[in-house]
Amino acid sequence: MARKQRKKRVVAADPNKALKEMLGTPEGLWRSARVLAASVSGYCAAPINTLIPVFIGPENPLFGQVPTMCVDRYYRCYANLEFVKNLVVQAKEVSPEHPCETCGATSHVDLAYVAGTIFHESQHPLREHFNKAMEYGVPFDPLSNIAMDAEINDDSLEIFGYEGNKVCIPPQACWTPTKLREDFDAKASGCSPFKDNDLWESYYVQLRDLRSQLKENQSKKQGQQQKQEGDDEEKKDSQGQGGDEGDNEEGEQQQGQGQSDEEGEGSQGQGQGQGQGQSGTQQGQGGGSSNDPAQQ
Repeated sequence: MARKQRKKRVVAADPNKALKEMLGTPEGLWRSARVLAASVSGYCAAPINTLIPVFIGPENPLFGQVPTMCVDRYYRCYANLEFVKNLVVQAKEVSPEHPCETCGATSHVDLAYVAGTIFHESQHPLREHFNKAMEYGVPFDPLSNIAMDAEINDDSLEIFGYEGNKVCIPPQACWTPTKLREDFDAKASGCSPFKDNDLWESYYVQLRDLRSQLKENQSKKQGQQQKQEGDDEEKKDSQGQGGDEGDNEEGEQQQGQGQSDEEGEGSQGQGQGQGQGQSGTQQGQGGGSSNDPAQQ
């Protein structure tokens, strides 16, 4: 039997150049950021290294469905490559004039936000968010996602500690109890405050109650507006009817005057006609027959 010929491996002419090109790609940036995140996460390094990256480029059908980065219960981390590049740009823009909105740092390494996002995603399966949500019957919607993010981010800022300039949660994705209090608690009265270092289940219950209260307040406001609009329409209708009644009275007066004038003129005409008819009758009888019915 003929032996199968082994394919020859193509060796790059300049390995250093090939490595540099790979590290400059979004895939390379993600892998480098994972190493950075694991180096500052202490006991949380294991779940970070367990992540299985699934890179999603523009040619991937999931590109529009995964605009950022997400993870499933099997530690598969889906990373939108455009999102990874944008995080690097945002980290470079941090300066004393534009400090980080999350931690207040005046400078970040280029991979700080990518590393922070990777750390964040690794915490979802580690904390069994998926299993607990299914056990409680909680839907995977934006409300539950915000509650879970708040639980993670509240702890991550403490885990990073003094390494905040190396690893940090991006401001646009950093839901914390403090941000929940600022953005949600002020919108409705009677809602319990979002406490620090709490479980996502507690945040979810408070967010759900707040949403129900906001919907109730909105429905009441709409009902009041509709009632006010109905009252305004009734006022307009009543004013219009009053004007019409006045016009009708004037019309009736004018009509009465017209009728009296017509009756007077009619009686005069009738009298003249009768007089003429009588004289005509006398003439007809005296002068011969006539074709006028009144004369017959």
